[in-house]
Amino acid sequence: MEFPRMIPVRQVFDSGRVEDIEGELTRRITASGALAQVKPGMRVAVTAGSRGIHNIPRILRTVIGLLRDAGARPFIVPAMGSHGGGSAAGQAEMLASLGITGEAMEAPVLSSMETVDLGRTPDGAPVYMDVNAFNADGIVVINRIKFNSWIFIRKID
Repeated sequence: MEFPRMIPVRQVFDSGRVEDIEGELTRRITASGALAQVKPGMRVAVTAGSRGIHNIPRILRTVIGLLRDAGARPFIVPAMGSHGGGSAAGQAEMLASLGITGEAMEAPVLSSMETVDLGRTPDGAPVYMDVNAFNADGIVVINRIKFNSWIFIRKID
């Protein structure tokens, strides 16, 4: 079998810095109007992962504070798949190693490996969701996706 020629591709993102993380987040979230969706007493899941988001404790604390100020009852759900040994305790420990604890974030961390089967993608792959996030009234996803990109080049005659 003849394989297509491959070359690695690297994407370089703007490396600008945000000095006032809390202020910038507050301005942007407030300007988006998203907080108008929050009703008093809503349980809102906020995802926290292990993908190397710089200053993630500050980001989470700010988002959680804005949700609380809007009347929500926010909580944190680990969103990291098999990291932390693929166990609820391991994921909670991984978040704690990043400075993300219930006490530090002023919101409980609900770590569970229990999921809800949402169905299948058009390709037939199963789609699962954390049970605590599924049962929430809303979800705020804070994430970073890491991947390597490759471009496949095939000569067409």
